[in-house]
Amino acid sequence: MTATRGSVKRALIVPWNRIWRTGANNATKLRLGLPLQHDGQTLPAGEYSLWTYPTEKGWWLIVNRKANVWGTEYDSTADLMKWPMHVEQTGEKVESLKIDLLPEPGGVIRLQVAWDLYKAWVDFTPSSSPYTQTESSKN
Repeated sequence: MTATRGSVKRALIVPWNRIWRTGANNATKLRLGLPLQHDGQTLPAGEYSLWTYPTEKGWWLIVNRKANVWGTEYDSTADLMKWPMHVEQTGEKVESLKIDLLPEPGGVIRLQVAWDLYKAWVDFTPSSSPYTQTESSKN
């Protein structure tokens, strides 16, 4: 589990302008039973690791082909997709990292990461009725 630990600032835990495993210990895994679409690109069904690249000007979601890796073993040559994320400051602090797949109007699926005073997301359209889940280390 990744937590902000009270007075420790987000930028000290996850520095700007560096790849982040988007979780703790193992890289967070995304398992898709059906393809998802975003911005004219299709993410095929399968297993992937999720990474983010937070900057002060915006965040990026990176989907990597290597699904079963330790969080310090990022390999950019295995990147499959990279998309800009919408980012908002939240009104309330999120102490423990949350990664959710949220249903939105119009059949959209929102992959949302919330932590500290921020939430960031990318919206996807499923090819058909989706079966999706995320898996993150709880250690």
